[in-house]
Amino acid sequence: MKKNLLFFFVFVLSISLLAQDYTPTDGLYGSELQKTLFNLIKNHTRYPYSSSSTDTWDILKEADKDPNNPNNIITIYMGYSLDADGEYSAGWNREHVWAKSHGFPSSGDTAYTDCHHLHPADISTNSARGNKDFDNGGQEYLDGGTVHSGCYYTNISWEPRDAVKGDVARSMLYMATRYDSPALNLQLVENIPTSSNTPYFGKLSTLLAWNRFDPPDDWERRRNNVVESFQHNRNPFIDHPEFADRIYITDSLVIEYAKMVGPDKFVIKFSEDLNSTSANNAENYSLVNSNLQIISAQTGYQGDNSIVKLTVNANLTDSVYIARVSNVESTSGKKITYMAIAVFAFDPNVDVEEDDFPTEFSLNQNYPNPFNPTTTITYVIASIHGRDAINRVSTKGAVDVSLKVYDALGREVATLVNEKQSPGKYAVQFNATKLPSGVYFYTLRAGNFSSTKKMILLK
Repeated sequence: MKKNLLFFFVFVLSISLLAQDYTPTDGLYGSELQKTLFNLIKNHTRYPYSSSSTDTWDILKEADKDPNNPNNIITIYMGYSLDADGEYSAGWNREHVWAKSHGFPSSGDTAYTDCHHLHPADISTNSARGNKDFDNGGQEYLDGGTVHSGCYYTNISWEPRDAVKGDVARSMLYMATRYDSPALNLQLVENIPTSSNTPYFGKLSTLLAWNRFDPPDDWERRRNNVVESFQHNRNPFIDHPEFADRIYITDSLVIEYAKMVGPDKFVIKFSEDLNSTSANNAENYSLVNSNLQIISAQTGYQGDNSIVKLTVNANLTDSVYIARVSNVESTSGKKITYMAIAVFAFDPNVDVEEDDFPTEFSLNQNYPNPFNPTTTITYVIASIHGRDAINRVSTKGAVDVSLKVYDALGREVATLVNEKQSPGKYAVQFNATKLPSGVYFYTLRAGNFSSTKKMILLK
């Protein structure tokens, strides 16, 4: 009966999006940000480690449930699917990612039973990891001497497989924030090995890198929702992994936040004013969990030179997006942290900016021109009727768009676009590697609009 009631409870809560209001963190960095996050997630509901009532076993069976077999759980280090109810007899136990010997050895300690850092692990791999610090390198761990794990170890460190590096990092970041208090004072440090019976754990720089390397995915977000449904607090580093750099990085440019501002636009706010040359290069941005392409970048959003507005090649949809930034610098010369990321969610209620409704079609001159062998063609697809001056509404329907290239004799040599497109600004690259030098023409057709321009290929 306990199991059935528990499943119903979690199922009802996990099918809805559980969100945390992080508004109090706006503009904060360093210890001030960490303390604010502490106040948001402290005083959670504690469950016993083992009990005849709901305990940490039960929570992990829901949080780490195998999506392909609901009777099993997935272990963190090996990725095994093991019988959930079997527990020890099925070969799995509970891994304290922040080893309990580092600050809370008693099962009566709140941190001991906190499921944001407890994960299922097969018994042998859990034992092999022990209480080692986290870092890269060493020899591969072979479970049972034969099964490759993708995990590596030395006598002082443990490196989890790539698929869960970020999961591990965010569990550790959570612990160092949730228990950043006089009672435990857990701290992430740079020097390893750290000693047992101390509240320290490393290696900070490695965990920060793993947080960026392996961003949160749907599995991790679902797990966060399930644990919150019991404990009534979230792991904020899953919701916003950019919090980590804002707390710990002081000598580099970091991301403060990302958010959607239009149907096909989002902004990224940085810690300092931006060098426009690097920040306005659309190639320095990507959405790592989406096929959408960044087609333009422009600093100075709403007059703030620390914010860049980014346009994608199609409308954003009901999803969570992970933006990655590289090669961007501040006006003071600080470079963006390596593989920097920020998370933002689709917002159906976002206010749409005036310039999201272009009222005129246009085809621009390619650049560079002349070119060899690649050039970029930009154009604007307008709202069919623009803004209704009386009703103040827009018509934003997609139109059939084609962009084709012809040689001097009028023969079609390339089709660059042939699809429906929503109003917005677009950029397409044309590669003429296989074509001879000469004069070419490109034509844009969209609805009743048609325009042609000339370009020159010089090899």
